[in-house]
Amino acid sequence: METPNQKIEHEITPKDISAEFLSMSGSGFWEFLRALRNEPALSITIDWVDVPTARKLKAFLEDFNAPSKQKRSAIIRATQEQYEQEPNVFSSGVQWEKINIENIMPKSVEEAVKCFLDGKDDETISFLRNNKGEISEFCLQIRDSYGEDDKITPFMLIARLIERLL
Repeated sequence: METPNQKIEHEITPKDISAEFLSMSGSGFWEFLRALRNEPALSITIDWVDVPTARKLKAFLEDFNAPSKQKRSAIIRATQEQYEQEPNVFSSGVQWEKINIENIMPKSVEEAVKCFLDGKDDETISFLRNNKGEISEFCLQIRDSYGEDDKITPFMLIARLIERLL
């Protein structure tokens, strides 16, 4: 009979492939996984990106080509609002690590602009919803972050954000 300490020694530490998951194209990632067929366990832990990325993570867990003895785990750190965008992903085995929006929401217009320019639309939207009086200043700062020769890009970026809200 094994003691609790002996059981811990037999547990396998999964290989973390989170960075590869986020940085590789879909086909490149699946090819990368084939190279890891002999790894006993794989894990991915990411912050919420978007619905297609969440579905790709679900597919990682449900991969029928995975070796039968390979253990896989997946965690997405997400707010309640992000979770509700694709609850099916979480009901299929992807674990949800709930985060509080106050912990990630920008604290100022400048931080919101930086989040927006970094493609973090959810954080930007949360800030703007909670600071409606700052929307004009936010738009001006987006405009000013581009050179005078580029009058279209800032407005296209703001249009993308508005589309997400509709």
